[in-house]
Amino acid sequence: AHLFFSQLNTARAAILDCIDICCNLVPTACLHVTVADLISGAHFEARCAAQPNLEARLRARIETILAEQPMSDAPLEWRVSGLAFFKSALVAVLTPASERDYEPIRRLRDTIYGDDRIIELGVKRPLPFLAHVTLAYYEDVPALDVRKGWIEKYKALQAELRQVNGSFIIEQLDLRWFQDMTCYHRYTPNVGIRFGADV
Repeated sequence: AHLFFSQLNTARAAILDCIDICCNLVPTACLHVTVADLISGAHFEARCAAQPNLEARLRARIETILAEQPMSDAPLEWRVSGLAFFKSALVAVLTPASERDYEPIRRLRDTIYGDDRIIELGVKRPLPFLAHVTLAYYEDVPALDVRKGWIEKYKALQAELRQVNGSFIIEQLDLRWFQDMTCYHRYTPNVGIRFGADV
């Protein structure tokens, strides 16, 4: 894991030097894969106003869903496959090493977004799952001509990311809360699920 993040940080620095834009880096300790978006921002605030106990109910339901997931006998392995420019962020796209590494994620997402109690709490299924690690958020959304310039550099940027030859190992999933998108906090006690022989 240390080698992977070291390589990813090196590639990120080279890419940001190349595209030359002001960004807020996601701290190394907070680099992660979001398996399921639940509810946030203005939508979360509005739902909390209508349901003061929303967060506690959501947390309890997610805890139950995680506890009901089949155990996995090994961590999940994902690999960097490319670079993507999202509207507000620069991301490294991931692909699973095998179907065995993808299936627990697919099953969990289907369970969460198909759960009647979760739906009642205001959680909606987002766009199709694209596993990624957010590297940095733009301070301002880049102008179209700036983004077109990045496309011209895309092969060089991809080459930097291909230097990351390690794997992103998923040993556990946690329910996290955040106030900004560069720092994510565990609940106490933690709500999560582990993948591996010691589950």
